[in-house]
Amino acid sequence: ALSGMNLLPASCLDGGRLLRSLAVLTLGPLPAERISLALDWACILLFACLGLKGRPDWFLWSAWLLVRRVRKG
Repeated sequence: ALSGMNLLPASCLDGGRLLRSLAVLTLGPLPAERISLALDWACILLFACLGLKGRPDWFLWSAWLLVRRVRKG
C-alpha cells in the first residue's frame, strides 16, 4: 500500500518526481513546474475530500502534502 501511495503524482513523492522529469524533457521547465503545482493541489484536495468521507487518516496525508508544498515555495 505504501509503494502505491509513493507513486501518486505529488511532487514530494516518487511519482511526482518522475512525472516532472518527463514533463521537463518534453515541455520545458516552466510548464513542468506549473503541471507539478496543479497536481500537488489536486492531490491535497483529493485527500482532504476523502477525509471528509469518514477516513480521518486521509486528512493527515493532505496536511503532510500541504506542508511540503508550502515549504517548497
